[in-house]
Amino acid sequence: MSLQSQPKLAIVTGASSGIGASTAHALAERGMRVALIARDTDKLQHVADDLPTQVEPIIVSCDLSDVERIGDHLSPVVDRFGPPDVLVNNAGAGSYQPFLATTAGDHRRSFDLHYHAAAALIRLVLPGMLEAGRGHVINVASISTKVGPWGHSAYTPSKAALASLTETLAAEYHERGVRFSVVKPGIVRTGFFDSPALGRLWRRVSKHAIEPQDVARTIVRLIDRPRIEACFPRSHRVLDWIRAVSPTWACRLVARSSRPARSTEPADLPPQVQAEPMPNASTSTTTVH
Repeated sequence: MSLQSQPKLAIVTGASSGIGASTAHALAERGMRVALIARDTDKLQHVADDLPTQVEPIIVSCDLSDVERIGDHLSPVVDRFGPPDVLVNNAGAGSYQPFLATTAGDHRRSFDLHYHAAAALIRLVLPGMLEAGRGHVINVASISTKVGPWGHSAYTPSKAALASLTETLAAEYHERGVRFSVVKPGIVRTGFFDSPALGRLWRRVSKHAIEPQDVARTIVRLIDRPRIEACFPRSHRVLDWIRAVSPTWACRLVARSSRPARSTEPADLPPQVQAEPMPNASTSTTTVH
């Protein structure tokens, strides 16, 4: 089968659960061949078995935090099937602890997973997209990149770097047929909050939680109606207006809604609390709206 006659290819990172799995499902419904990327092969196989498509999905077990080896895992896919029509950089993990409870290693791992891995994947597929004159890179960031919340000193800056990269690439390549978008979801109901350390926070914010399937629909809609940024829920765009009027007010509002109850800070918080170790994460969430 020639590359021209093959189904369109979509690559989704963090595809073993949450937003990534839901996005893979939505893309498969469009008849696309989906390459599922995450660390856990068993979970990826479960997602693959559930996809509503006759096109066989591709399973790539890959530790995206090992940035130097990403090409080893993904180059064979691109060589066989050609450049993807859609790349969704969704993989992510986060922690919830004050800055002085994190280490330089925590910050490096966060940037490796959220920024450097995404940049490596884009570098791998972008030349082929440009040659074909088509393609869409969709990066999943976080609503926290609008106003930094409490306890996200590693997570939010790395996601903000990803958002900035999206804008720069759009400026450089928008006239050559390749689209770039960044999605900024709010609080997403995923396994991120399964950690007991996040229980009190979850009780405070759960009423604002959105479903991974809703974020996936936002991602897929961008394929038909490309734009540089999409927030979900859309009501979170009010943060732009608040920040424009008073950055101080916006920061205080987000700090108040994201910080833990006083009984948990700082003594009751373990010094190294993480919802999931950075290299094992497969979903992208944020803990503040």
